[in-house]
Amino acid sequence: MILNINKTFIIFASIFYIQNSFAQYNMPPVEDDKFFDALNQELEFFEADWIDNHSITRDIILGASWMNQDDQENYLGQIIFSDKKLNKKLNNKGNVKNEIAVLLVVITNNSKYRIIFDGSSTSIINAEKNKIQKSEFEDVIKKFNFKAGRFGKAISEISTLGIASSKGYDEMRIGSIRSNLLKKSIKKIIVEPGKSSSSLLFIPASSINTNSVISIPIQNLKRLIYLDLQLNLPTEIS
Repeated sequence: MILNINKTFIIFASIFYIQNSFAQYNMPPVEDDKFFDALNQELEFFEADWIDNHSITRDIILGASWMNQDDQENYLGQIIFSDKKLNKKLNNKGNVKNEIAVLLVVITNNSKYRIIFDGSSTSIINAEKNKIQKSEFEDVIKKFNFKAGRFGKAISEISTLGIASSKGYDEMRIGSIRSNLLKKSIKKIIVEPGKSSSSLLFIPASSINTNSVISIPIQNLKRLIYLDLQLNLPTEIS
């Protein structure tokens, strides 16, 4: 009985010491996790013609810019394609096999009619007129290192008396990544007249070329007109 009491005392004393140590140095009892922070970072509002790289088709504007590594860390919680690699590819250099690049895409509907913006069917058309599909969702997920560091896991477990297991913590992280990507990734939506919508487009980095264009189908819901909005890929990081 005395042995159990002593063991309990040691556990609580250890927790108290660790938590006080973190408080003393203004550190949280678990690691500062950017994946969870990114969930609360909404994409900044834009109208498509605010972006230098944009095109206009029947009063519908499509704009796109590369998401630099600072923005990737802010909105995704991790850098998945560095500025250095992107700059090399924009200059037709570097090996980017299996790499994925990130674009901010903005649609602004200045027409009189509602439209369906079919972001799910986005493709990249290269100089040879070959159509390259946007990156698959699961391929994008694989670019994230969701496993927490050993130190972060240990503190998480100690501060919750062992309730938060390492496996459980990793599952929370991958869950936050999935939720974040589902919310921010380009998809099929209705855009009302006068409205804009921003989303993230993930493309194979191998498709980046100065002669490549983004192609996104739209449908006018009033006149049943089908169009493909097209825009050159940006040639530099903004």
